[in-house]
Amino acid sequence: MGKQVEQISAAAEELNSLSGNMVSVIQQINRTIEENAAATEAMSESSSLVSVAIENVGGVAEENSALAEEVSASVEEMSAGVEEVLASAQSLAEMSEGLEKSVAAFKTDDN
Repeated sequence: MGKQVEQISAAAEELNSLSGNMVSVIQQINRTIEENAAATEAMSESSSLVSVAIENVGGVAEENSALAEEVSASVEEMSAGVEEVLASAQSLAEMSEGLEKSVAAFKTDDN
């Protein structure tokens, strides 16, 4: 009977030691779970920031596209204005030639 008590006592000590190890392992697992939860939350926040940044880039791209269209329309308008000025300059040059010919008809040779 003394031997059985010793065996039970040894088994109890071993069980106590193993349960202490289990508690330690469970605590490590809990810490790892908490770290993973914190990392997941940080990743979620970063993901939200990336989404906002992508939306902002999209908005800027749309704005740039609209501005490019406005610039293109302005360039076309200016080009039309330049063509109009060129046509007017050619018309004035023709008028000038006509006036020179008309004035030449009234010139006298005083030389």
